Amino acid sequence: MAMSTTPVLAFPDFTKPFTIEFDASNHGIGAVLSHDHYPIEFLSKPLAPKHQALSVYDKEMLAVVFAVQKWRPYLIGHPFKILTDHHTLKYFLDQRITTPAQQKWLLKLLGYNFTLEYRPGTLNVAADALSRRSEMLALMGLSQPLFDCIAEIQAAYESDSHTSALLTALREASASRAPFTLKGDLIYYKTGIFVPASSAWRTRLLHEFHASPAAGHFGFLRTYKRLTNNFNWPGLKKEVKTFVAACDTCQRINYESMKPPGPLQPLPIPTQVWSDIAMDFIEGLPSVHGRNAILVIVDRLSKYGHFIAIKHPYSAPKIAEIFIQEVFRLHGMPASIVSDRDPIFISEFWTAFFKHQNTTLCKSSAYHPQTDGQTEVLNRTLEHYLRCFVMNKP
Repeated sequence: MAMSTTPVLAFPDFTKPFTIEFDASNHGIGAVLSHDHYPIEFLSKPLAPKHQALSVYDKEMLAVVFAVQKWRPYLIGHPFKILTDHHTLKYFLDQRITTPAQQKWLLKLLGYNFTLEYRPGTLNVAADALSRRSEMLALMGLSQPLFDCIAEIQAAYESDSHTSALLTALREASASRAPFTLKGDLIYYKTGIFVPASSAWRTRLLHEFHASPAAGHFGFLRTYKRLTNNFNWPGLKKEVKTFVAACDTCQRINYESMKPPGPLQPLPIPTQVWSDIAMDFIEGLPSVHGRNAILVIVDRLSKYGHFIAIKHPYSAPKIAEIFIQEVFRLHGMPASIVSDRDPIFISEFWTAFFKHQNTTLCKSSAYHPQTDGQTEVLNRTLEHYLRCFVMNKP
């Protein structure tokens, strides 16, 4: 598939083996991560002057190590194949390691399950293009969204009398039409593509940027900002407010936010990401693939969250095992954990386990969920999202 053809990238499928294609030139390195001959991610990087002086063999190995380390989350624990157009690299794992550079590369590749295979340079065109001159690499990284609605919006320009006159005036440049401008065959209102009033795409775009699964039924401000990133027309802000206020799903699902009854004593602000986290459970969900609960883990500094589907009933050893697999493996052991007084979190096993890890367990006050407010808010956001898209599919 051509690198400029859409759709370009595929989602990773961890049931299939990954393939890395790479190449190195005098000015940069390039690589492609794929499976089933379909690209998942492209990589390109210019070489520093000290690396440009290396031999071809060393540049190729530098590209291998950089690509493997860059895509470690995809590759660790999964078999994958590395394709090279440098024939001698095929025997890297079989030859005798003699130089310090080879020893360093081998150490960085330990722990990965991979094989090296030779591919002729004429078939390695994608990685070769990504490794070309460094001044071209920035151009190769440019991308822009493509909308299927553009052709229909352009057709609506001709059918709408007001827009047709505006288009003619902009082409002739006979009068100032600010804030309207013409770029190619598209009319722009301020910074977004103008959608005429007679086009059905105004309503469809409002639905897409508010009520679709990707939009998530968020409020007016987020919907408005997302929409104005690409489209705009006079009165858009008022239309977005009306559409969001009239959304039937939001009226049924939204919660009422009330001011706390008294002053709160906030937790200290963390100084490092994933050093202080909060945990909670979402229970009572319908069973899907044997899972009927969600373990929510959120970093109190970056607000990054993990949502892990689990099966109820569960035990403290099982939750500790999941914690090691999903959090400790990626972020290390936290210094403190904020949680409510769930039986899991006050069990002897849980307390003893984290005591040996030098992790402080901070439990919320009884009948005061505001202590763990960050996790409660994230739970509420997740529940709101799920309700919006399953309410009509019991």
